[in-house]
Amino acid sequence: KRRVRKFPISASFATFLAKRLVTLGIMVFAGIYITVVIANYGGYFDDALRAEIEIR
Repeated sequence: KRRVRKFPISASFATFLAKRLVTLGIMVFAGIYITVVIANYGGYFDDALRAEIEIR
């Protein structure tokens, strides 16, 4: 019986997948953050936030 070692391949793939997910998450977070900063710079985000607070 010959044991096929799949662990190193799956482990490296999992690491690769994790890095891709983290990179994607950082990119999405950065995109949202930049959007908020730009919107806030124009005062739009503050107005939307105040309106939402007033509605509640």
